[in-house]
Amino acid sequence: MRIGKRIVTISAVVALTTSLYVTRAAALGAAPAFIEISAKPGVIYNGSVEVTGNAKTSETVRIYTEDWDLTPKGEDVSSAPGAIDRSCAGWMTLSHSKFDIPVGGGTSVKYSITVPETASGSYWTFIIVESGRKPTKPDDMPNKMQFVIQATFRYAIRVFVNVEQGKKIEGNITGVGVMQKENPLVKKESVLTAVTTFSNTGNTTVKPQGYVEIRTVDGETVKKIDVLPKTYVIPGRSREIYSPIGNDLPEGDYVALAVLDFGGESYVAGENTFSVKKTPDAEKKDK
Repeated sequence: MRIGKRIVTISAVVALTTSLYVTRAAALGAAPAFIEISAKPGVIYNGSVEVTGNAKTSETVRIYTEDWDLTPKGEDVSSAPGAIDRSCAGWMTLSHSKFDIPVGGGTSVKYSITVPETASGSYWTFIIVESGRKPTKPDDMPNKMQFVIQATFRYAIRVFVNVEQGKKIEGNITGVGVMQKENPLVKKESVLTAVTTFSNTGNTTVKPQGYVEIRTVDGETVKKIDVLPKTYVIPGRSREIYSPIGNDLPEGDYVALAVLDFGGESYVAGENTFSVKKTPDAEKKDK
């Protein structure tokens, strides 16, 4: 599963001086980056988040919950606590909401999660750790303008609570396609990629794994790409799973067959046909 992320927000403060100052970004740290709890209904789970500050200056820190959702492409979408249908933000209490960290110091923030008796399946939220440098007095430079630009760091700790009781593992493949997608290893280069869309219709987070086969229309397998369990799909959502095929297929008509094991009672499969046609530039490159 994907771990927590760091978000940077830039803010500006204007005062009456003519100089421009840029403050150094706060060296704030938070651990762990990911929290996952296997839970039972009606039980309270306790833990802590360790927040460390800057080695050269003190920091003012806020810590709070924030909901998140995922687009089919795996992009995070933030929202207010409790806005998501399977949010566990309302189950969580934090020992701190705002505190100061001295130079080179740190603070342990305790959390408590109370799982309702009626809970079943997977729930999630973020714990946000946000720095906020204490305001500093502008230099004594009358009749001049001063700009102070300051970076605010927000660490998003992803939280999952998985309740075993009443969990339902269900899902299906709703689409298989083939497209040119940017190669993450080589800039300005695209690679032919199979895109398998998996829909989680159960109440539990799953990580599908399996394979994508590329076959000729006569049924001959020319490529097989493993799908590793790296992409998690939360309940009620769909995710696109990308499987690079490469750019070495000869011109012709093909079938892309996706087979996934997501932990349900049986595997799911889907297929689609596609054609490969070489562009003049690709033909020159092959030669």
